[in-house]
Amino acid sequence: MQGKIYLIDSGQQLQAMKETPYEAEKVLQTLLAKYPDLLAGEQVDGDNPRRWLLVKGEMEVSDEEDGSDRWSLDHLFLDQDGIPTLVEVKRSTDTRIRRHVVGQMLDYAANAIHWSIDRIKKEFETGCQQRRQDADRVLLEFLDKTTSPNESEEDSSEEADGAGEDELNSDPASVFWQKVKTNLLAGKIRIVFVADEIPRELLTVITFLNEQMDPAEVLALEVKQYVDDRQTIKTLVPRIVGIPREGGGRGHSHTRWSGERLVKRMVDSGKPAAAKVVQDLLNWARQFESDGLRIGFRDAKNNPNARIFVRANNQRIKVLVMYAERRVKLRLDILAERTCFRDPSKLSELMEQLNRVPGFSLIMGDMKDNRPIEYEQLASLEQMEAFKGALKWIAKTIQEHPLARES
Repeated sequence: MQGKIYLIDSGQQLQAMKETPYEAEKVLQTLLAKYPDLLAGEQVDGDNPRRWLLVKGEMEVSDEEDGSDRWSLDHLFLDQDGIPTLVEVKRSTDTRIRRHVVGQMLDYAANAIHWSIDRIKKEFETGCQQRRQDADRVLLEFLDKTTSPNESEEDSSEEADGAGEDELNSDPASVFWQKVKTNLLAGKIRIVFVADEIPRELLTVITFLNEQMDPAEVLALEVKQYVDDRQTIKTLVPRIVGIPREGGGRGHSHTRWSGERLVKRMVDSGKPAAAKVVQDLLNWARQFESDGLRIGFRDAKNNPNARIFVRANNQRIKVLVMYAERRVKLRLDILAERTCFRDPSKLSELMEQLNRVPGFSLIMGDMKDNRPIEYEQLASLEQMEAFKGALKWIAKTIQEHPLARES
């Protein structure tokens, strides 16, 4: 049964939009190439939305190194972390969508290693030339847009901890292409099945593959088309079907991090007291998820971490980051710049709340930094309870007052 969505036009009239099949598979392929945002990067990774760089449509694949091309992939994209994203498009009316397309994509994925980095770069440059674009400019603009203002300082320091001297001294484009090469060699790729409707049988197989193919990620994406009666307005609605694997596509790694795994990592590395602090804070934050607290996990250069956010006005404000290999970072810089704590009186209250934690002695200058906290500073019951109280007060204050500006 075809569904409908409704638009209210400039004359305040309700316009019904009917779900309409694509005229041909090629139509949807062309739309994805022209509008990569249809790949729903914010649904693939809500903490760090994926951005897409088109390498080539109809990307040839060989079954041996330096061999002749045997297959043709609909699209090859790269995300901002240099993760190759293989996209295959089928219409739901195509009977091959249930079984044939799975074998097809596994062939592509298994043989993607035969793509050399020079080949990928050349295909990207050729595509830009065909579209009358400057390849260097397109790439640099893409890389410039991939750093979130909330995370730029933190992530740059994380990168520096794990990067070699050559990488740090390289230009951004060289670093990016090296990431692409490293990901290919490690099998760190993303496979995306795209259709106007994903059959249940295919979704079952994709879900199974996604759980088994670590570090690869396998996703199903529906892009439904809605058209008005006069055929003058078209709306496209992308939706990731099923649930992306926890940690899949996030940041620098596909490792499926969770609170349990993070705590185990810390215990195994000889940090049982720090692990207890992290476990305690995660358990506490989970109790208040209905009140707007959120937990996320990420791995940056093999330094996995847990993050606590406050949800307010459809925004996620990062408050705390707990690292497996280092300390805790209280994101005072984000609070001071992007929330109600820009108000001097609120800021003064914030400092007062935090300094109620025994051993804390924060000053106004700390607001410009990602305030580091040693795990030992939260080791006692008194310290931990006071710190939780401060976090709860921060969350409530943000939610009860308009944000200063979007984060």
